[in-house]
Amino acid sequence: MAENGFPEAAQAIRTAWTKGDRTGAAKLVPDELIQSMGVAGTPTECRERIEAYRQSGLGLPIIFPVGEGANAKQTVMDTIRACVP
Repeated sequence: MAENGFPEAAQAIRTAWTKGDRTGAAKLVPDELIQSMGVAGTPTECRERIEAYRQSGLGLPIIFPVGEGANAKQTVMDTIRACVP
């Protein structure tokens, strides 16, 4: 994150994370960082972003959805299905 233009956010996130404050660390991630390094949003927004990557020449976008909690596996599977063109 620091090498991609977000050094202050990276340090703040790391500090919170190492203190065990996972929720606080997540809240410190700026929207601009998410948009520059990943895909997030509604299924339609995510499909559009993935398609934009393809149109820019990226032949094989790698999708790595993340889920947590008791239904993590189902959340990940639902996310994958929602992002299929």
